[in-house]
Amino acid sequence: MEEMNDEIGGFGGLESEYRWERGGQQSHHAYCWSTIKSALPTCGPMNVLDAGCGPGFIAAQLARLGHRVTGIDSSPAGIRLARIAYPDVRFEVRSVYDKLMDLTPDTGWDLVLNVEVIEHLFSPRRFLENVRCYISDGGRLIVSTPYHGYMKNLAISVANGWDRHHTVDWACGHIKFFSRRTLAKALASEGFEPVLFRYSGRLPLLWKSMVCVAVKRS
Repeated sequence: MEEMNDEIGGFGGLESEYRWERGGQQSHHAYCWSTIKSALPTCGPMNVLDAGCGPGFIAAQLARLGHRVTGIDSSPAGIRLARIAYPDVRFEVRSVYDKLMDLTPDTGWDLVLNVEVIEHLFSPRRFLENVRCYISDGGRLIVSTPYHGYMKNLAISVANGWDRHHTVDWACGHIKFFSRRTLAKALASEGFEPVLFRYSGRLPLLWKSMVCVAVKRS
């Protein structure tokens, strides 16, 4: 039953597909990309996997920085839009739960990104366990997800905003809500060491999203 539930929801994709309506930059990229870019390792060209790439904007930005990038998403519509918008980047229809040996470089991925995706997954830890297998020793994972903390949660409560915030009418919407503590705990439980948190969008303590950089533990 758990495995079936994983496949039905979010970016698993059997019962319903995330409905990408357009390619290119999406609304969350306006505040996420600059923070993600600032958190990238300052090394030479890397082998990068964008896990849950949607219509490909982040993958394309990384490719423009000189990295060797592959984007995967379980939404055929998202991959179709990505291939049209960014024909020089490799995009494949895959779930973040899938086996990825055929896509992975011999030495593993130097960096895996998961941008505003983990909150859509029924089994975030299953995703983390899976993707860890394909990251090189000492490689990094960058996860971006909506931020939740005491002040933000209090502000949502005061504004009576939880009905809208929980996206109950949004097919394949948000089903997991992370604080810094719970995201760090999930990463640590699956063999990652969180080394950096940054925040984006809105005011301090009311941020829209948080970006965590984690290193694969050996």
